[in-house]
Amino acid sequence: MANKTIKPLLVDFEEYEYRGDLHKLEERIIKAHGKKIEKAFEATGLGKLNNDHLQGILKGDLTGIRKKITNMISKVLDREYLSQEIANNVNGKMASLEHETRGLLSTIDVGGVRDLVCYISASDTGEIYVSDEAKERMKDSHSTFVTTAEGINRYNLHKAAAEAINTFCNEMGDLLGNSQPLEAFGYENGKVVPRSNRYE
Repeated sequence: MANKTIKPLLVDFEEYEYRGDLHKLEERIIKAHGKKIEKAFEATGLGKLNNDHLQGILKGDLTGIRKKITNMISKVLDREYLSQEIANNVNGKMASLEHETRGLLSTIDVGGVRDLVCYISASDTGEIYVSDEAKERMKDSHSTFVTTAEGINRYNLHKAAAEAINTFCNEMGDLLGNSQPLEAFGYENGKVVPRSNRYE
């Protein structure tokens, strides 16, 4: 008999934390540095920023970009005789990007977003943004799922117990006084038991 596939059950979503993390990315990275990085990259002559290049920038690794610029310039200038001119040209094209990358990395280090930059990407038009797919992944990181039949059964029992306590509290009304609902229960011999209370 084949194993039945269990659809994960969402049991908790920390929406406040999710919105906070998304806000950090949008304010501290995209609004503060996005356009600067995009323009600095375009100044290299390599065209629009793509996701591979952005990932290198976010890690502080510009070697791939530098190599592409060097190859591009070397097609125009003779490597053997003009190596210093090529290096100067590359350094000139990289200067703005290196400067903006340092500012971005500084923000990542002090802005509480180091673990969040994995959700940033470059669009087809070279803009830095958080895609819908990345937002879903971020939501999942702020969610708790139950993934087994046993776990789903236990969660449903837990939910049913909470509903039963709520029904009990509604029926008891003022008879509970100022007590918290769970104060109406005790624990004896490994079992939850009712504590004596006024019932009428």
